[in-house]
Amino acid sequence: MTMRHLGRVLLVAACLLVGIGPVSAQTQITDATVDELLQRAEDAYRRGRADETAALLHRTSDWANHIRDAASGSAKPAEDLAFAERIYRRVLATFGRTLGADHDHAGSALMGLASLYIDQQRYAEAEPLLRRTLGMVESAPAPSDDHRQAAVARVVGQLGQLEERQGRNAEADAHYRRALVIVDKLPPRFRNATGKCVQHYLRFLRANNRSQEAAAIEARLTR
Repeated sequence: MTMRHLGRVLLVAACLLVGIGPVSAQTQITDATVDELLQRAEDAYRRGRADETAALLHRTSDWANHIRDAASGSAKPAEDLAFAERIYRRVLATFGRTLGADHDHAGSALMGLASLYIDQQRYAEAEPLLRRTLGMVESAPAPSDDHRQAAVARVVGQLGQLEERQGRNAEADAHYRRALVIVDKLPPRFRNATGKCVQHYLRFLRANNRSQEAAAIEARLTR
């Protein structure tokens, strides 16, 4: 096992040890529970437990993702989105005080915050976050090159989505194609980790009267 792979294994183990699995129906996400989780992350860092710190911060980002994704069905969506944004920003600030602002696990919060900004049409704020994340995932330690390339495809696909929303179709097409080239080369078991970049590209092609291209790509990837 390589040291990079060992680091990922230790992060998973840390998640299990500190009891920070996926958001459950019983989880009450409030300012107080966010405060508690972030304080635990800083305490773990002071004790020299970097893997536990990363796991706790990743968990807090997942909470923000959950709030963001559920906001459309909420009675107060604007308040929920503002809360999610606040959590993302606090996670990133905590990374800055502990593991470093460009730690590879900070990418989860950066991507989540960028997604929120895209949904709110705050494109000028989203783009630098995505470009920063892309630089991080291209150079961060990874268990294998396939893991790294899957992460790159996910970020590049989101850049394509951002540009498509702005009507920058030539740039969007280039980023979607770059993501597709990566996905084409990945073993099937890694393709889920690329997010929805291929689905977004297929939709983009069909919306731009390129249904034959979309059908050919779909057929190739499902063979």
